[in-house]
Amino acid sequence: FFFILACLPPQRASMRVTLLAGLLVSLSLDLTAPFRVNLSPKPHSSTSPSRSAIFPAVRASPLFLTPVTLPDSLADSARIAAESTLGHFERSPASSCRIDFYTNVGDETYTTLKSTDPFVKELVKVIGSSVPKVRIYFPDEGSAALCRRDWDFTDPASEVPRELPANIAVSAVPTPGFQPPDDVDQDALVIINCPKASESESVENLINLYAAMGGSCSGVVLVNPVLVDMGVTGFGLSGRMFLDRVIKPLTQTYYLKTYYNGAVTYAIGSDEAPGYTIWKEDSEAEGGYSLVDVVDEKPQDVDVMEAIEDGGFKEEVQLGFLGELADFVNGMMKL
Repeated sequence: FFFILACLPPQRASMRVTLLAGLLVSLSLDLTAPFRVNLSPKPHSSTSPSRSAIFPAVRASPLFLTPVTLPDSLADSARIAAESTLGHFERSPASSCRIDFYTNVGDETYTTLKSTDPFVKELVKVIGSSVPKVRIYFPDEGSAALCRRDWDFTDPASEVPRELPANIAVSAVPTPGFQPPDDVDQDALVIINCPKASESESVENLINLYAAMGGSCSGVVLVNPVLVDMGVTGFGLSGRMFLDRVIKPLTQTYYLKTYYNGAVTYAIGSDEAPGYTIWKEDSEAEGGYSLVDVVDEKPQDVDVMEAIEDGGFKEEVQLGFLGELADFVNGMMKL
Protein backbone atom coordinates (compact mmCIF):
# COMPACT_ATOMS: atom_id res chain seq x y z
CA PHE A 1 0.00 0.00 0.00
CA PHE A 2 2.74 2.45 0.98
CA PHE A 3 4.74 1.43 -2.11
CA ILE A 4 1.79 2.48 -4.28
CA LEU A 5 1.64 5.83 -2.48
CA ALA A 6 5.37 6.38 -3.03
CA CYS A 7 5.04 5.66 -6.75
CA LEU A 8 2.34 8.25 -7.28
CA PRO A 9 3.64 11.47 -8.89
CA PRO A 10 3.47 14.72 -6.89
CA GLN A 11 0.55 15.85 -9.06
CA ARG A 12 -1.56 13.07 -7.50
CA ALA A 13 -1.55 14.52 -3.97
CA SER A 14 -5.36 14.43 -3.74
CA MET A 15 -5.34 10.71 -4.58
CA ARG A 16 -2.84 10.11 -1.79
CA VAL A 17 -5.17 11.80 0.70
CA THR A 18 -8.08 9.67 -0.50
CA LEU A 19 -6.12 6.42 -0.15
CA LEU A 20 -4.90 7.37 3.32
CA ALA A 21 -8.47 8.13 4.39
CA GLY A 22 -9.55 4.72 3.14
CA LEU A 23 -6.77 3.10 5.13
CA LEU A 24 -7.84 4.89 8.32
CA VAL A 25 -11.44 3.71 7.82
CA SER A 26 -10.27 0.12 7.36
CA LEU A 27 -8.05 0.28 10.44
CA SER A 28 -10.87 1.79 12.52
CA LEU A 29 -12.84 -1.43 12.10
CA ASP A 30 -10.19 -3.21 14.20
CA LEU A 31 -8.78 -0.40 16.35
CA THR A 32 -12.07 0.12 18.11
CA ALA A 33 -12.45 -3.52 19.12
CA PRO A 34 -10.84 -3.05 22.61
CA PHE A 35 -13.29 -0.22 23.34
CA ARG A 36 -16.48 -2.08 22.50
CA VAL A 37 -18.85 -3.01 25.27
CA ASN A 38 -20.96 -6.14 24.85
CA LEU A 39 -24.55 -5.37 25.85
CA SER A 40 -26.49 -8.32 24.49
CA PRO A 41 -27.37 -10.97 27.09
CA LYS A 42 -27.60 -13.58 24.35
CA PRO A 43 -26.70 -13.80 20.65
CA HIS A 44 -29.22 -13.00 17.99
CA SER A 45 -31.43 -15.93 17.10
CA SER A 46 -31.27 -15.17 13.39
CA THR A 47 -28.15 -15.38 11.26
CA SER A 48 -29.28 -12.58 8.97
CA PRO A 49 -28.65 -9.01 10.20
CA SER A 50 -31.69 -7.26 11.63
CA ARG A 51 -32.78 -3.79 10.56
CA SER A 52 -31.65 -2.24 13.84
CA ALA A 53 -28.27 -3.98 13.57
CA ILE A 54 -27.69 -2.28 10.22
CA PHE A 55 -29.01 1.18 11.03
CA PRO A 56 -30.08 1.35 14.69
CA ALA A 57 -32.89 3.85 15.26
CA VAL A 58 -31.59 4.65 18.74
CA ARG A 59 -28.27 4.17 20.45
CA ALA A 60 -27.86 2.50 23.79
CA SER A 61 -25.75 4.29 26.41
CA PRO A 62 -25.62 1.97 29.42
CA LEU A 63 -22.65 3.77 30.97
CA PHE A 64 -24.60 6.99 31.38
CA LEU A 65 -28.34 6.20 31.41
CA THR A 66 -30.32 5.04 34.42
CA PRO A 67 -33.03 2.38 33.94
CA VAL A 68 -36.57 3.41 34.91
CA THR A 69 -38.58 0.79 36.77
CA LEU A 70 -42.12 -0.17 35.83
CA PRO A 71 -44.96 1.14 38.03
CA ASP A 72 -46.81 -1.18 40.38
CA SER A 73 -50.29 0.09 39.50
CA LEU A 74 -52.25 2.81 37.74
CA ALA A 75 -52.06 5.02 40.83
CA ASP A 76 -48.32 4.43 41.11
CA SER A 77 -47.87 5.37 37.46
CA ALA A 78 -49.82 8.60 38.00
CA ARG A 79 -47.74 9.39 41.09
CA ILE A 80 -44.47 8.96 39.18
CA ALA A 81 -45.78 11.05 36.30
CA ALA A 82 -46.96 13.81 38.65
CA GLU A 83 -43.69 13.94 40.58
CA SER A 84 -41.63 14.01 37.38
CA THR A 85 -43.80 16.76 35.90
CA LEU A 86 -43.85 18.93 39.03
CA GLY A 87 -40.09 18.53 39.35
CA HIS A 88 -39.64 19.63 35.76
CA PHE A 89 -41.75 22.76 36.30
CA GLU A 90 -39.69 23.64 39.36
CA ARG A 91 -36.56 23.56 37.22
CA SER A 92 -38.18 25.12 34.14
CA PRO A 93 -41.21 27.23 35.14
CA ALA A 94 -43.73 28.48 32.58
CA SER A 95 -42.77 25.73 30.12
CA SER A 96 -44.64 22.94 28.33
CA CYS A 97 -44.22 19.19 28.57
CA ARG A 98 -45.89 15.97 27.51
CA ILE A 99 -46.94 12.69 29.11
CA ASP A 100 -47.56 9.60 27.00
CA PHE A 101 -49.53 6.77 28.57
CA TYR A 102 -50.65 3.91 26.32
CA THR A 103 -51.68 0.67 27.96
CA ASN A 104 -54.40 -0.67 25.69
CA VAL A 105 -51.93 -2.97 23.87
CA GLY A 106 -53.52 -2.53 20.47
CA ASP A 107 -57.10 -2.86 21.76
CA GLU A 108 -59.17 -0.34 19.82
CA THR A 109 -62.39 -1.05 21.72
CA TYR A 110 -62.13 2.30 23.47
CA THR A 111 -60.91 5.62 22.15
CA THR A 112 -57.65 7.07 23.36
CA LEU A 113 -59.57 9.60 25.45
CA LYS A 114 -61.67 6.89 27.11
CA SER A 115 -58.61 4.76 27.85
CA THR A 116 -56.64 7.73 29.19
CA ASP A 117 -59.31 9.19 31.49
CA PRO A 118 -58.60 6.87 34.50
CA PHE A 119 -54.91 7.78 34.39
CA VAL A 120 -55.58 11.51 34.07
CA LYS A 121 -58.01 11.34 36.97
CA GLU A 122 -55.32 9.84 39.22
CA LEU A 123 -52.78 12.33 37.86
CA VAL A 124 -55.05 15.26 38.76
CA LYS A 125 -55.53 13.88 42.27
CA VAL A 126 -51.79 13.94 42.92
CA ILE A 127 -51.09 17.28 41.25
CA GLY A 128 -54.18 18.90 42.77
CA SER A 129 -52.83 18.20 46.25
CA SER A 130 -49.67 20.19 45.48
CA VAL A 131 -50.77 23.24 43.48
CA PRO A 132 -53.43 25.90 44.21
CA LYS A 133 -55.46 25.33 41.04
CA VAL A 134 -55.42 22.82 38.18
CA ARG A 135 -57.39 23.26 34.98
CA ILE A 136 -58.11 20.28 32.71
CA TYR A 137 -58.97 20.91 29.09
CA PHE A 138 -60.92 18.24 27.19
CA PRO A 139 -61.23 18.04 23.39
CA ASP A 140 -64.90 19.07 23.40
CA GLU A 141 -67.66 20.26 25.70
CA GLY A 142 -69.29 16.82 25.78
CA SER A 143 -66.26 15.05 27.26
CA ALA A 144 -65.78 17.94 29.70
CA ALA A 145 -69.39 17.57 30.87
CA LEU A 146 -68.91 13.81 31.38
CA CYS A 147 -65.87 14.55 33.54
CA ARG A 148 -67.85 16.94 35.73
CA ARG A 149 -70.57 14.33 36.10
CA ASP A 150 -68.62 11.09 36.52
CA TRP A 151 -65.29 11.88 38.14
CA ASP A 152 -65.53 11.08 41.83
CA PHE A 153 -62.89 12.57 44.12
CA THR A 154 -64.75 11.86 47.36
CA ASP A 155 -64.29 9.03 49.84
CA PRO A 156 -66.34 6.02 48.66
CA ALA A 157 -67.63 5.60 52.21
CA SER A 158 -68.79 9.21 52.36
CA GLU A 159 -72.34 10.29 51.54
CA VAL A 160 -71.15 13.60 50.11
CA PRO A 161 -72.39 13.99 46.50
CA ARG A 162 -69.86 13.55 43.73
CA GLU A 163 -68.12 16.81 42.97
CA LEU A 164 -64.74 18.05 41.87
CA PRO A 165 -62.54 19.77 44.46
CA ALA A 166 -62.66 23.55 44.43
CA ASN A 167 -59.11 23.83 43.07
CA ILE A 168 -59.85 21.70 39.97
CA ALA A 169 -61.52 23.32 36.96
CA VAL A 170 -62.74 21.52 33.85
CA SER A 171 -63.08 23.20 30.44
CA ALA A 172 -63.26 22.35 26.77
CA VAL A 173 -60.48 23.40 24.43
CA PRO A 174 -61.72 26.73 23.05
CA THR A 175 -62.13 26.78 19.29
CA PRO A 176 -60.30 29.48 17.33
CA GLY A 177 -62.12 32.78 17.72
CA PHE A 178 -63.61 31.92 21.12
CA GLN A 179 -62.23 33.30 24.33
CA PRO A 180 -60.82 30.99 27.03
CA PRO A 181 -62.45 30.94 30.49
CA ASP A 182 -62.42 34.25 32.34
CA ASP A 183 -60.47 32.98 35.34
CA VAL A 184 -57.47 31.47 33.52
CA ASP A 185 -55.21 33.94 35.31
CA GLN A 186 -55.77 31.86 38.47
CA ASP A 187 -54.61 28.58 36.89
CA ALA A 188 -51.42 27.30 38.49
CA LEU A 189 -51.04 24.27 36.23
CA VAL A 190 -52.83 23.23 33.04
CA ILE A 191 -53.49 19.74 31.65
CA ILE A 192 -54.72 19.27 28.08
CA ASN A 193 -56.15 15.78 27.82
CA CYS A 194 -55.72 13.90 24.52
CA PRO A 195 -55.64 16.86 22.13
CA LYS A 196 -56.23 15.87 18.50
CA ALA A 197 -54.93 17.32 15.26
CA SER A 198 -58.21 19.16 14.73
CA GLU A 199 -57.43 21.18 17.88
CA SER A 200 -53.80 21.90 16.97
CA GLU A 201 -54.36 25.63 16.44
CA SER A 202 -56.35 25.97 19.68
CA VAL A 203 -53.73 24.04 21.65
CA GLU A 204 -50.97 26.28 20.32
CA ASN A 205 -53.02 29.33 21.32
CA LEU A 206 -53.45 27.95 24.84
CA ILE A 207 -49.74 27.24 25.20
CA ASN A 208 -48.91 30.77 24.08
CA LEU A 209 -51.58 32.21 26.39
CA TYR A 210 -50.21 30.56 29.52
CA ALA A 211 -46.59 31.22 28.52
CA ALA A 212 -47.43 34.93 28.32
CA MET A 213 -48.78 34.83 31.88
CA GLY A 214 -45.27 34.32 33.21
CA GLY A 215 -44.79 32.89 36.66
CA SER A 216 -48.47 32.73 37.63
CA CYS A 217 -48.82 29.40 35.76
CA SER A 218 -46.22 26.69 36.29
CA GLY A 219 -46.75 25.21 32.85
CA VAL A 220 -48.88 23.23 30.41
CA VAL A 221 -49.00 19.42 30.27
CA LEU A 222 -50.18 17.62 27.14
CA VAL A 223 -51.34 14.05 27.80
CA ASN A 224 -51.29 11.68 24.81
CA PRO A 225 -51.21 14.44 22.20
CA VAL A 226 -51.85 13.56 18.55
CA LEU A 227 -51.57 17.00 16.99
CA VAL A 228 -50.16 16.13 13.58
CA ASP A 229 -51.64 13.75 11.03
CA MET A 230 -51.96 13.52 7.28
CA GLY A 231 -55.69 14.23 7.14
CA VAL A 232 -55.72 17.48 9.16
CA THR A 233 -52.34 19.19 9.46
CA GLY A 234 -50.52 17.17 6.79
CA PHE A 235 -46.78 16.63 6.69
CA GLY A 236 -45.96 19.49 4.34
CA LEU A 237 -44.40 22.82 5.21
CA SER A 238 -47.18 23.85 7.58
CA GLY A 239 -47.02 20.52 9.42
CA ARG A 240 -43.23 20.73 9.80
CA MET A 241 -43.47 24.32 11.03
CA PHE A 242 -46.06 23.25 13.61
CA LEU A 243 -43.73 20.46 14.75
CA ASP A 244 -40.92 22.97 15.22
CA ARG A 245 -43.12 25.49 17.06
CA VAL A 246 -45.15 23.20 19.34
CA ILE A 247 -44.21 19.51 19.35
CA LYS A 248 -40.42 19.51 19.44
CA PRO A 249 -40.11 22.03 22.33
CA LEU A 250 -42.24 19.76 24.56
CA THR A 251 -40.21 18.04 27.26
CA GLN A 252 -41.05 14.38 27.82
CA THR A 253 -41.60 14.05 31.56
CA TYR A 254 -43.20 10.59 31.61
CA TYR A 255 -43.71 7.76 29.15
CA LEU A 256 -45.30 4.34 29.51
CA LYS A 257 -46.34 2.09 26.64
CA THR A 258 -47.20 -1.56 26.98
CA TYR A 259 -46.88 -4.32 24.40
CA TYR A 260 -48.08 -7.89 24.25
CA ASN A 261 -44.81 -9.17 25.72
CA GLY A 262 -43.16 -6.13 27.22
CA ALA A 263 -43.24 -2.43 27.97
CA VAL A 264 -41.26 0.81 27.62
CA THR A 265 -41.10 3.36 30.42
CA TYR A 266 -39.38 6.69 31.04
CA ALA A 267 -39.51 9.35 33.74
CA ILE A 268 -37.44 12.52 33.72
CA GLY A 269 -35.14 13.07 36.68
CA SER A 270 -33.35 16.01 38.24
CA ASP A 271 -29.90 14.56 38.98
CA GLU A 272 -29.82 11.22 37.19
CA ALA A 273 -29.91 10.63 33.43
CA PRO A 274 -32.86 8.31 32.86
CA GLY A 275 -33.31 6.50 29.59
CA TYR A 276 -36.19 4.88 27.77
CA THR A 277 -36.17 1.47 29.40
CA ILE A 278 -37.36 -1.62 27.54
CA TRP A 279 -38.75 -4.46 29.64
CA LYS A 280 -39.64 -7.99 28.59
CA GLU A 281 -42.14 -10.35 30.18
CA ASP A 282 -40.21 -12.96 32.15
CA SER A 283 -41.98 -15.40 34.44
CA GLU A 284 -38.72 -16.17 36.24
CA ALA A 285 -37.83 -12.55 36.99
CA GLU A 286 -38.94 -10.67 40.07
CA GLY A 287 -42.07 -8.71 39.24
CA GLY A 288 -42.58 -10.65 36.01
CA TYR A 289 -40.35 -8.46 33.83
CA SER A 290 -36.65 -8.46 33.00
CA LEU A 291 -34.57 -5.56 31.69
CA VAL A 292 -33.79 -5.65 27.97
CA ASP A 293 -32.15 -2.34 27.13
CA VAL A 294 -31.88 1.36 28.00
CA VAL A 295 -31.76 3.88 25.14
CA ASP A 296 -31.50 7.64 24.94
CA GLU A 297 -34.26 8.30 22.39
CA LYS A 298 -37.91 7.31 22.26
CA PRO A 299 -37.93 4.02 20.32
CA GLN A 300 -40.36 3.15 17.56
CA ASP A 301 -42.74 0.20 17.97
CA VAL A 302 -40.95 -1.98 15.44
CA ASP A 303 -37.62 -1.36 17.17
CA VAL A 304 -39.05 -2.21 20.59
CA MET A 305 -40.56 -5.48 19.40
CA GLU A 306 -37.32 -6.41 17.67
CA ALA A 307 -35.29 -5.51 20.77
CA ILE A 308 -37.55 -7.64 22.98
CA GLU A 309 -37.17 -10.58 20.61
CA ASP A 310 -33.42 -10.23 20.10
CA GLY A 311 -32.48 -9.14 23.62
CA GLY A 312 -31.37 -5.60 22.82
CA PHE A 313 -30.98 -2.97 20.12
CA LYS A 314 -27.35 -3.79 19.41
CA GLU A 315 -24.86 -6.47 20.29
CA GLU A 316 -22.27 -3.84 21.05
CA VAL A 317 -21.77 -0.11 21.49
CA GLN A 318 -18.74 1.48 19.91
CA LEU A 319 -17.22 4.51 21.57
CA GLY A 320 -15.42 7.46 20.05
CA PHE A 321 -15.16 8.98 16.59
CA LEU A 322 -13.53 5.93 15.02
CA GLY A 323 -16.27 3.75 16.48
CA GLU A 324 -18.97 5.91 14.92
CA LEU A 325 -17.19 5.79 11.58
CA ALA A 326 -16.75 2.03 11.76
CA ASP A 327 -20.43 1.60 12.67
CA PHE A 328 -21.44 3.52 9.54
CA VAL A 329 -19.09 1.51 7.30
CA ASN A 330 -20.34 -1.78 8.77
CA GLY A 331 -23.92 -0.73 8.10
CA MET A 332 -23.14 0.06 4.48
CA MET A 333 -21.31 -3.25 4.01
CA LYS A 334 -24.34 -5.21 5.25
CA LEU A 335 -26.74 -3.67 2.73
